[in-house]
Amino acid sequence: KDWLQLFNLSDWLKDVHCKLEDYVEIINQTGHEKMVKNPGENSITFNCIDEYYLLQKHFFNKFGFKLMMTATMGSAKDFMKNHGIKSAKYFKMDSHFKWDRSPVIFYPGKKLSARFLNDNLAWAVERVVSILDSHKEEAGIIHSGSYELGQKIWTALPKTYRKRVLLYKGSEEKDRMLKKMKKTRGLVAMGPSLLEGLNLVDDLSRFQIFLKVPYPHLGDKYVAAKLAHSQAWYSWKTSISVLQGVGRSIRTPNDWAVTYLIDGCFADLFKSAGDQFPADFRSRLKIEYK
Repeated sequence: KDWLQLFNLSDWLKDVHCKLEDYVEIINQTGHEKMVKNPGENSITFNCIDEYYLLQKHFFNKFGFKLMMTATMGSAKDFMKNHGIKSAKYFKMDSHFKWDRSPVIFYPGKKLSARFLNDNLAWAVERVVSILDSHKEEAGIIHSGSYELGQKIWTALPKTYRKRVLLYKGSEEKDRMLKKMKKTRGLVAMGPSLLEGLNLVDDLSRFQIFLKVPYPHLGDKYVAAKLAHSQAWYSWKTSISVLQGVGRSIRTPNDWAVTYLIDGCFADLFKSAGDQFPADFRSRLKIEYK
C-alpha cells in the first residue's frame, strides 16, 4: 500500500512537472503577454489566447494530411484564422435537411442584455408565455444564457407554466431533467448549458427559445482577453453558439423545430457577423414586431 501511494505521488509530480515545462515553453514561443491566469474556486487554469502554437505542436505536426469536418464552421476564413491554419482547401456541401417547418423567428424590439433587462423583463416573460401557448402539447428548450436569468424568468411565469418549465443546477440535475422529459410529454427544459451535447430528436423538442444571444461570458478572463485581442473572434464564437443551439432540436433530415430569438441584441450580432450564418439559416429567418 505504501509503495502504491508512492507511485501515485510520483506520477502526479511528473504530470505537474511536464505541465510546468509546457507552460514555460508556451511563454517562450508566444510571449507572456498572450498568457491568461484564470482563477477558479479550487484551481487556476492557464490559458493562451494564441492557439496556433499548441495546435501546431500537438495536432498539425502529427499528420501530413488533415480532414476537418463540422456543421458549424461559420466563415471558413475566420475558422482558419482562429485555429492558426495557414492554408487549406475548403469545400461546402449543401444541406439535405428539409427546413420548411423550421423557421427562425426573431423579435427585434427589446434587448435583454444586462443594461436593458430590468426594463424588458416583463415583456420577455409575456413573450415566453405566448410561445409556450403556441406549443402547448410539445416539448422544447429555453436557452437562458445564465442560471440567474433563467431563475428570473421562471419566477415571473404564472404558476401553471412553472410546472411545465424545468430548471436545473449542475450536470446531475440536468441529466435527471432530460430523463424526465423523455417520460413526460410537453415539458420544457431551461438553462444556460443546453447549446451543445443534446440529441433532442423528433418529439423530444419541437421548439427552442433563445432568451439571450449567447455571448461568451466576459467574467471569464480568457474570454475577456480574447475579446481585447480580437472582436472578430468574439462575434464568430457567439455565432457558432447560436448555430449549435439551433441544432439541438433538429437532428435528422426530416426532423423539425421552430426557433425563437427574443433578444434584440441579435440584430447587432447579425449586422457584424451575418456572414457566419449559412444560407439555409438566413433564408429561414423571419422578423416579427410584437
